[in-house]
Amino acid sequence: MPFGFFTTVRPSLASGVLTVVLDNPPVNVLSATMMREIRDLLADVRDRSSVKVIVFESANPEFFLAHVDMRIADDMEILTEVAESAPTGVNVFQSIGELIRHQPQVTIVKLRGLARGGGAEFVAAADMSFAADTARIGQIEALMGITPGGGATQYLRERVGRNRALEIVLTGEALDAATAAAYGWINRVVPEDRLDDEVAHVASGHRSTGRGRGRGSETSASAGRIRRCTRD
Repeated sequence: MPFGFFTTVRPSLASGVLTVVLDNPPVNVLSATMMREIRDLLADVRDRSSVKVIVFESANPEFFLAHVDMRIADDMEILTEVAESAPTGVNVFQSIGELIRHQPQVTIVKLRGLARGGGAEFVAAADMSFAADTARIGQIEALMGITPGGGATQYLRERVGRNRALEIVLTGEALDAATAAAYGWINRVVPEDRLDDEVAHVASGHRSTGRGRGRGSETSASAGRIRRCTRD
């Protein structure tokens, strides 16, 4: 079954792995349109038995997601639509993170380039993330005098602990991939030229266990229970 028409994401399915290329030039900002398209795509594949793993990557090797679009308010109609479909009690900027966190399929970020602000929150929302050794990631909101609003204050505490979450949020500094992995923000650092193979290996390993929340087999059901325990 084909996917819908999108302008900022490019989905492709092969052997149970859905690759979603984030493509919003010039610096891959998280715009209202991209938020809506990610929401629609995740809803579309949620119950597809043919999709077992979702891998997010960027079309721009310099930026995974630079940040939330600074002109996002110009698309208030789209933003309002996304906000109205958000889970109860969740603001529009965290809504995409919550959708990713509760997606039935396992979600993996393939991190190249820079992820800041909303882009860094996107990384933290995924089940797993693997980064090129040249990648960097940071919550930059403090440098602008604001508080992260897309889930960082919740997701980072789970991933790195309270003390390091405070450091990341209050300093606004971008961490190199090795430091981010040591903190627990990402799973592992991989040489840039091996990143594609490493993520493909991880994705294929989970694909063989069946769909994330499990249907029809003891193995896949166990995988689903593990993911629910570690997320909820």
